[in-house]
Amino acid sequence: MSKAEIARKLGVCRANKYNEIKRGTTTQVKIVNGKRIYTTKYFAATGQAITERNVARSRNSLKVKRVSAFLEYADQLMKETKWSPDVVIGRTLLDDKFRREEMVCAKTLYAYIDLGLLKTRNSDLVSKTSRKTKAVPKGRKNKKCLGESIEKRPQHIETREEFGHFEIDSVIGRKDKEDDVLLTLIERKTRREFIFKMDGKDADSVNYAVETILKNFGELAPKLFKSITADNGSEFSELAEKFQKLMGIYFTHPFSSWERGTYTDMDVSKKVANLILQFTKNHK
Repeated sequence: MSKAEIARKLGVCRANKYNEIKRGTTTQVKIVNGKRIYTTKYFAATGQAITERNVARSRNSLKVKRVSAFLEYADQLMKETKWSPDVVIGRTLLDDKFRREEMVCAKTLYAYIDLGLLKTRNSDLVSKTSRKTKAVPKGRKNKKCLGESIEKRPQHIETREEFGHFEIDSVIGRKDKEDDVLLTLIERKTRREFIFKMDGKDADSVNYAVETILKNFGELAPKLFKSITADNGSEFSELAEKFQKLMGIYFTHPFSSWERGTYTDMDVSKKVANLILQFTKNHK
């Protein structure tokens, strides 16, 4: 199999596949008849070992346990005196309460407060309430999915062995120049593309474009168009309502347009579409 096909089978990005091969490829030396023979080969065990080593090296454990005495002292000062972490650090060093290696810097102390590791909260710090905190990032709140989730898309669509399953997207030129908008449809098996110029990037324009494409194929349309996968852009909000009876309509998870599957080809399609937009603009 090609590396791209292996990546699709595993359901990972193509770059991940190349990185794994690079990690696990080693050169071995064998002595045959007194001669050294070098062979280069990929070993899964080598790739795993290197990955585990890199992960172990990247870990930078918190110093909380090692500096617990200082953190307790700093916590008390900040709660009672309302001093900022910077003042606490400076005063502690001035009074020679702790050695430098027994403490953390002001930046780390702020980080511990943001992480909730101390009793002191940002609201206890007078100057901190007006500043943006660096709290632990929370998961992005998903908006409502516009229809059937991609999780329910039949497995045979993933194999790309059957013709008729499309991925849809919209392409717009420079927003500040009010350029034209294109609708792109890519067939998953053959990568055949249909590009349709629309009046705008809205649900009505998308519905009209899809209807026009289907009408062009007449009675063959149901046989050629078996499913369409879209992201959760507002322009596809009526796609399921209008065409669910004619074919399967599936949507990626919110903020996960890459789940459509032909992500790389979509990027190429957008580049081609933008060239078409520029050409039509220059030849009106």
